[in-house]
Amino acid sequence: MRTLLSLSIIAFTLATPAFAADGAPGPAPAIDPNVAPCTKVTATEIEEFVGASARIIETNPFLCRWQAVEEEKYAQVTLIPKETIGAPAGKERAYFDQSIGGEQDRSKPGEMVELQGIGESAWALKLADNPTNFHQIYFFKNLKTGTVATNGVGYEATAELARRAAARF
Repeated sequence: MRTLLSLSIIAFTLATPAFAADGAPGPAPAIDPNVAPCTKVTATEIEEFVGASARIIETNPFLCRWQAVEEEKYAQVTLIPKETIGAPAGKERAYFDQSIGGEQDRSKPGEMVELQGIGESAWALKLADNPTNFHQIYFFKNLKTGTVATNGVGYEATAELARRAAARF
């Protein structure tokens, strides 16, 4: 899971604007609604969960992040192609399972729960102390790993978004 989390962080940092030598932010990255993560759920589906109106605020080849226009709610889809997880060919699922096991070891009891009906394997992070209503689903399908993370939309909505994204792998 450290690898999945690390890859999610890498994807996030790739989507974050670079800072110039003087500390000023560089130009904002271009937002591309046609990158693969954005095509795994539709804008209409996102709006069902984050509010009446949502917009894409970050993209890169691995990440798509939507935010409700007037609220702190967001949903983020991250795709991790098999080539980037570092697992030998044919070992992708074993690597995913090992990563989930490591995450379970680091989590409090009951914070990593298995979900059915999302890809070939799916696990949810359900934090015991969760004031912002943050949830993340890690799933594996077709030798690829994906995550759906939300803030402020709830566990069931996060699971439903993950089901929809995984169905389109």
